Amino acid sequence: MTTKEVGTIEEAIKSEALCLVKLQAFEQQAQDPELRHLVSQALSTCRRHVDELLNELR
Repeated sequence: MTTKEVGTIEEAIKSEALCLVKLQAFEQQAQDPELRHLVSQALSTCRRHVDELLNELR
């Protein structure tokens, strides 16, 4: 893997991590159960993306 590819993956991980932080805050603030469920699903997707990107670096 090239240095540029590694850098691109690292940037993607940072972006997904930022999404995780924001979604966690949204989940805590959400009053509506349906909205909380949707945010929870988005959190799961973000976590999966981070895991997949980290696996690419290994």
